[in-house]
Amino acid sequence: MGNELRSLKRVELLEIIAEQRKQIEELNRKLAEAEERLEAGCFTIDLRGVSSVSEARRIIRVALTEDEQPETDSDPGQEETVQ
Repeated sequence: MGNELRSLKRVELLEIIAEQRKQIEELNRKLAEAEERLEAGCFTIDLRGVSSVSEARRIIRVALTEDEQPETDSDPGQEETVQ
């Protein structure tokens, strides 16, 4: 990779840096948004494509601690919002 970078022109390197900066800013924005949702105690578990209720329960069990598990069964074809 080092040799590849040496063969690039300065303008090309600046374009790469600018694109990486945009990606970093977007990731930082997404991280801050996720941290806010986590602190608020609200997150979404996407259950689309889950083929059975038992698989949905397993996914939810992994996502939550034992004392925070929901009491009701969820429809495995929908998103489940947990607060």
